[in-house]
Amino acid sequence: MVRPPFQQLIDAQWREVAQVAAALVGPDDVDRYTQVAWERAVDQYRTLRPTRNLRGWLLSTAAKAIAEAQRTGPDGTQGRPHSLGVPAQPTPPEPDEDVWECVRQLPMQARLALVLRYVADLDHVCVAEALNASPGATRRVVVEALEALRVRLRAELAVRDERTELSSAGVTTVVGAGDRGLPLG
Repeated sequence: MVRPPFQQLIDAQWREVAQVAAALVGPDDVDRYTQVAWERAVDQYRTLRPTRNLRGWLLSTAAKAIAEAQRTGPDGTQGRPHSLGVPAQPTPPEPDEDVWECVRQLPMQARLALVLRYVADLDHVCVAEALNASPGATRRVVVEALEALRVRLRAELAVRDERTELSSAGVTTVVGAGDRGLPLG
């Protein structure tokens, strides 16, 4: 299969790369981390073996680059991101920030699996390739991550509801499980 010019890939996929970045790092750092992802992709594209699923390759490459840059900082070992001529990116739609904050608290493998599966809409085979795991293992990671999110969100909502009820009753100080630093899950 002949690879298209890289600019065609940018034109077709830039929004999805920005959405992956937003899901992994939050709306404030989308531009910097998206640039890091594109830099990694263009570097690897030069030597990419023929593949049928360029979208899957691109989104998994972007997610891995962003995860690595989170560990080192976007300006860390890779230097300050520079322009590749990527179109100016509008901020992706604001996701439910409570949910995404919980996602960003998950271990990196679980976070990557969820983002690649649900934000990038990759199938389990592509997610498995990106994570160097079997499709069955990535399914398990996704299921466990979703369960961890359910538990965290239920606990967060319970604490929020408790605070709301008490504040409407005139109580200003609440000491609940979340305030003592107990794990949510």
